[in-house]
Amino acid sequence: MTRPYSHRPDVADAGAWYTRAAGEVDRAVDDLARGRTVEIRDVGLTLDDLWDALAWGWLTERPLEELAALVGSAAGLVVAWLDAPHGRPVRLRDVELLVATALLAGDGDAARRTAALDVPPPSQDVEWRAAALTGLVRQDDVAADAAADRLRSIVAAPTTAPVVASWLAHLDELCDAVIRRDQAAFGAALSARAHAVARLHRTAVTRRRSSGLLDWTAIALARVGEQRGLVVPPGVEVVPAELLAAVGPVGRAESAARRSRARRQWWPGARSGVRPG
Repeated sequence: MTRPYSHRPDVADAGAWYTRAAGEVDRAVDDLARGRTVEIRDVGLTLDDLWDALAWGWLTERPLEELAALVGSAAGLVVAWLDAPHGRPVRLRDVELLVATALLAGDGDAARRTAALDVPPPSQDVEWRAAALTGLVRQDDVAADAAADRLRSIVAAPTTAPVVASWLAHLDELCDAVIRRDQAAFGAALSARAHAVARLHRTAVTRRRSSGLLDWTAIALARVGEQRGLVVPPGVEVVPAELLAAVGPVGRAESAARRSRARRQWWPGARSGVRPG
């Protein structure tokens, strides 16, 4: 079974793609648990795998507890990245991915630490989305508002390839809604963003991309919106409210409690507190 999407993603290999990406995340988390040195570049690749796994797992209706566990285990990679020595300048793209992952997992402290890193200003149109996100996370709404204005200008009059502007569509509106704490505008911006993403994934090639399933930039902005009292409405394909609730700290805690109750019910002698050896 697969979840419905308006752009009808190619699902032929979705299960295999999930298994591969989730396996890469598991291997990286195991390495971290064993005390192996964290390579900055490898963390970025693993977080890309995490978002791929989450997208394909969501599409193929993997159990939400399984996806929540994947996010929870990978969240430590963000902290490991922050604590590791950096042999090269930190890039805005790195920061955006790390902040988005920390927000997804509900680790506000890691998100704020990452957003506060000293990075060069945007030099490419696409980097203004990172500037908007990090400004919001730092609670620097002036910087976030300026970045949103720049995104609006880029979409209205692209300075590079039009497809780049298409990838930035409606992020300015989403950022504005978060700044103003405007629930109606927030829901409208999320819906418009979902439609824009669907339009970008209607070819044979793009229907095979996980970026049409979950929009991690919009998800990160939505998480900031939640922190400010906004509610992600149901039915937004690329920012699914049910998934966000499941993989956040509350959802993971509830999943762990359910697993614990299930184990207690299964164990012989559970009522007496005797666990099998």
